[in-house]
Amino acid sequence: MPVDKHVMERYKLLDKLFRSEAGYTYNELADKVRDSLNADNVDNADNVEKEEISVRTIKADKKYFEEEYDAVFREGLKRGREKVIRYEDTDASVFAAKLSKEEKGVIGKLVDMLQLHEDIPQYRWAIFLLDGLTRIDEGDDLGNYIEFENNLYLEGLENFRILMEACMEKFVISLKYATFKQAEEPKIYTVSPYLLKQYNNRWFLICKRTGSSHLSTFPLDRIKVDSIYKETEMKYEEPDWIAIGKELGHTIGLTFAFDPEKRADVIIDVNKDRYPYIKTKPIISDQDIVCEDEEKVRLSLKDITINKELTSLLLSYGPDVEVIEPKSLRDDISQKAKALYLKYNE
Repeated sequence: MPVDKHVMERYKLLDKLFRSEAGYTYNELADKVRDSLNADNVDNADNVEKEEISVRTIKADKKYFEEEYDAVFREGLKRGREKVIRYEDTDASVFAAKLSKEEKGVIGKLVDMLQLHEDIPQYRWAIFLLDGLTRIDEGDDLGNYIEFENNLYLEGLENFRILMEACMEKFVISLKYATFKQAEEPKIYTVSPYLLKQYNNRWFLICKRTGSSHLSTFPLDRIKVDSIYKETEMKYEEPDWIAIGKELGHTIGLTFAFDPEKRADVIIDVNKDRYPYIKTKPIISDQDIVCEDEEKVRLSLKDITINKELTSLLLSYGPDVEVIEPKSLRDDISQKAKALYLKYNE
């Protein structure tokens, strides 16, 4: 039987407690898990029944860890007459080590279902990743053959799960958000959440603020931890996915992504040797050749958002890319290039 959300929360708590160097007795484990789960219930929902966690439950969970995750516990530890429970290796987490047999079975069934739709590119990618997860065992680790970009020190991921649930289950939330410049003065916003999007190793929430006609983006690392609450009395505003997809498709990053006044046609000249890189990885999908000669290819980037991410990308190509139009973007890049030159030639 698949592990439900409440049981998984208990397992996560126990995994943390089992990593304690001093260890805990069964009674202490039951008390700590019960108190923690009930505190979360009070914070996140009204009229939720209290969790009743017994020593028998903890013993069954410990056995599950041993059978499903091959967890190894230190033997012979006692406090007075009571047995003390902790991992043999307190630096390890069973969830970081491998998937349980049960979890692999669930993922295997999901892969079988997705294979019915393997002609769809997004599903092929999901099948590849999920199939790789089921083979993470000693000597057969997907991580030995493929590695993704990941910032292990990224802040804000503590809110990821509740934001994802709010997007999927379509309920209004309130949250506290502060810019870097006003970190000590967070403001409360009420939003209908739509999408979590990653860019440049950061995650952003795309949403619509209550009372606003425009979409907003909130970087997760600036949303205060434990500040997100479900607003049950407020009506969720449905998203226009076609419009969202179109606007994101015309934007590098997320700055000004939903501001039509920030978009314009951009003309660039690309060095002939550099062009194959931009051809195989287009700046945006609506990218056309205007003309070309032996030295350069002139490209038109249709209706692209003019923002700092676009400027940074164009600057990253160095002298291989020259902005022709619009003049405002050309002047901005020229000023940045001059400032950079002066900094390195003072």
